[in-house]
Amino acid sequence: MASSKKTSKKTSKKTSKKTSKKTSVKKRLCYVIMPFSKHVGIDEDEWTDVYETIFRPAIEGSGFGYRCTRSSLTTGNFTKDIVENMKNAHVVLADITGFNGNVMWELGVRHSLSPRTIMVSRNNITEKIVISDLATYGVHFYDNHGRAITEFKKEIKNVLKEFETNPDKLDSPVFDFLGSEERIISSREHQIKIQKLTGLLSELLENLRVVDNILDDVYSLSLKNVTFYRLNYVALNELLITNYISINKLPAVLNVLRNWILHSNQGLDTNAEYLNEDFTDEFKTERLDTTKKNLKQVRDRTNRLIPIIQSIILGIKTGTFDESIEPEVIIPDDKYKKLLDVN
Repeated sequence: MASSKKTSKKTSKKTSKKTSKKTSVKKRLCYVIMPFSKHVGIDEDEWTDVYETIFRPAIEGSGFGYRCTRSSLTTGNFTKDIVENMKNAHVVLADITGFNGNVMWELGVRHSLSPRTIMVSRNNITEKIVISDLATYGVHFYDNHGRAITEFKKEIKNVLKEFETNPDKLDSPVFDFLGSEERIISSREHQIKIQKLTGLLSELLENLRVVDNILDDVYSLSLKNVTFYRLNYVALNELLITNYISINKLPAVLNVLRNWILHSNQGLDTNAEYLNEDFTDEFKTERLDTTKKNLKQVRDRTNRLIPIIQSIILGIKTGTFDESIEPEVIIPDDKYKKLLDVN
């Protein structure tokens, strides 16, 4: 008998633990903003009745796990409490009947802080006109009698169901504006990237023209014009340093091309000096051949890079370019590479 009592006690403890876990699930807040005192012919008691018999049952009885609370007239830091509730509430229900000043102020705060706002208005009053800008986002009308209340509860349940499937849907003029502004900013950023890449493309094409001209001079062994040619890498350098476009292995390709450009420019500088020195033609030709090999590397790698840059520009314009790739930094020395680790 004693063991059965112990077993029953253990079972009851387990059951109570399970029960307490179920009952301790925190419900999400739906904050209701509505008039307190007499407004558009409706007195304080009737507003309270609307909250207790329509709004609160509609929210808490929806089956989506909400607790409902209403702003109240209290002393102290009233405004701070309201703003905090406007920010933290998962859903806000705003009764905009007759456009009560306090309610509209609170609605504006909510629209600035978060989506998921349900706007409602009393149906059987004279002042049931809705501001056109707000009507765009949907206003749900209600009546304070039996069947109408039932229909209103169904309507609110459908809205809450939509919030469950699409919690970040834009339902505020403020968020709509910010969303469009982000799109404008994003569009502007894309334009800047296209401009920079077009500048890089121009630089590559100009280098290609210069290399062809230099190689023509080299083949004819006419050294005079070689002294006026140098290759540019300003736009190439900017992409390497700022990483304004991230694409796998591109930095490595750019870095190798930059090195060949540096070697070629160094060779051109050296050859220009040799023109005024008493070196043999054989030596000058040997140095020129080395420069020629460097320039051929520049030409070959530039010809391979140009289609890549063109495809990136096209991808940005058509929205098909993947910008989620982590930027790659070229640092050959592991000692300095460790300094990049910010984790």
